[in-house]
Amino acid sequence: MIESRRVNLSESATDYLSNLHFRLQSKCDKSAIYKIAFAKGLISCNDEFLEHFKSDSKGSEIRLDSIDNMIFDSLIRQKFKLENIKNKGRYYKLLIDYGALLLAQEDDGDENKLIIELFKGAKLPKKEPTTESKYVTQRKKIIPKMELHIGEVGSVPIFITWNYKDHTGQHLGITGKTGAGKTQLGLELFTQMYETDNELNIIYFDYAKGDVAANKTFVELVKAKVIDVSNEGIPYNPFFIENVNDQKIEELKEIFTSVQKKLGPKQSLELFDILKEAYETFSEPDLASIYDLMVNIYVENGRNKDILVELFHKLTIPNIFPRSNDNLYRTLLDKSIIFDLHNIDSHMKVKELITFLILNKIYTEAIRLPDSKIDQKTGLREMRTLIVIDEAHNYLDANNRILERMLRELRSKGVAIALLTQGFDDFIQKQFDYSSMLNWVFLMKSDNSRQGIEKALAVPKEVANKISVELSTANTGLVYTRGLRPEDKFITKFNGKSFWKRNSY
Repeated sequence: MIESRRVNLSESATDYLSNLHFRLQSKCDKSAIYKIAFAKGLISCNDEFLEHFKSDSKGSEIRLDSIDNMIFDSLIRQKFKLENIKNKGRYYKLLIDYGALLLAQEDDGDENKLIIELFKGAKLPKKEPTTESKYVTQRKKIIPKMELHIGEVGSVPIFITWNYKDHTGQHLGITGKTGAGKTQLGLELFTQMYETDNELNIIYFDYAKGDVAANKTFVELVKAKVIDVSNEGIPYNPFFIENVNDQKIEELKEIFTSVQKKLGPKQSLELFDILKEAYETFSEPDLASIYDLMVNIYVENGRNKDILVELFHKLTIPNIFPRSNDNLYRTLLDKSIIFDLHNIDSHMKVKELITFLILNKIYTEAIRLPDSKIDQKTGLREMRTLIVIDEAHNYLDANNRILERMLRELRSKGVAIALLTQGFDDFIQKQFDYSSMLNWVFLMKSDNSRQGIEKALAVPKEVANKISVELSTANTGLVYTRGLRPEDKFITKFNGKSFWKRNSY
């Protein structure tokens, strides 16, 4: 029988601790209040505590994994002379209830004095900085000018400054058919970005051929780690959610349902219920535990396996998703990684699902960061991470809001997204116009509608018609973009820099 991961406090403990949290809410969160009560109860109880102390369960329900940890477990075992803790929830509940009772008796209205008295004489460990604070404080004070040499018009070099604060953002798009040179242009620009600021992290999703992951020169220049997802799996548990609640479970569910269109409303609701039960049952569910739970629920209810079970079964086969107790990353945003996805079976859109789960993780980390710094003298913005999505047309029609939210909300965090796709029209989807978030669009040999060209380059209809024809037969490496120089009437047309040419210098 699986031990419950939730406990109900007593009514009196709930009332008092809620009041204490209200008085201390600018200093600590609710889980810290529970831990304070637990500590008070633990240091004050005697050997007969469990036998004699009684409390009701009419108060608020709390998740055990929000308060328990290895140190607390060890203290319980030591206090009550246990080899193993059975019914862990009972110990935590009673100790919190007892600690709340004692705190209420000692509380004279000065909450600061109350907490100081509790820990007087205790040798508290120095608080380690969080990953977010490390990430912010370790960066250089001087923000470099990220001037990129993007190509030439004849023999005249063309530059853009990527990190000016006055830009609407640092997101960019590169479009082109296979062989147009978009990947080569992209690799050159991304390398220059890193060369101008070697604290920039680059996270690259290599979708189709694995050629970027196999490009040792690029990998070494940007100091990235290559992860062959089909063989190594992803290095974190995508089902790990801090302070889980129904809204976060719903957002996780939507990643699956947006990518796998065959999941109807019935399976969507069932997936939510299964995920919710998984988070109530396990402190940190992983794919295997969720799949096992799903199968058990179907068997117990006498139901035939459907597309939902098939999808999760498909995901468990290649061991892409790790066990929750594996040695995993807790953060991704502070690393440079190339995710090589090309060997993953494309059936049931597993590649897309993996990418959206990773993007969800990145978004969750980034949105908690303070806004990136801006040098008021130079107007330059600190850039933290670049996310590159190759073959982006495979993702843009998924109607998944995570990418839209990243484009909208992470600009102020110093996080930029580069979308590489086959044509400009890929950006314009019914649910969202991704092009509206791109500060730069570089068009290479591709098939585009006249309306798309008008929007991309801000040119009149007759000019757009002409450019549409030119782009369909353009030479490899030729790039069209909005005018970058005063002498360019509508557009700047230039020969883009190619990464492969670095080896010929």
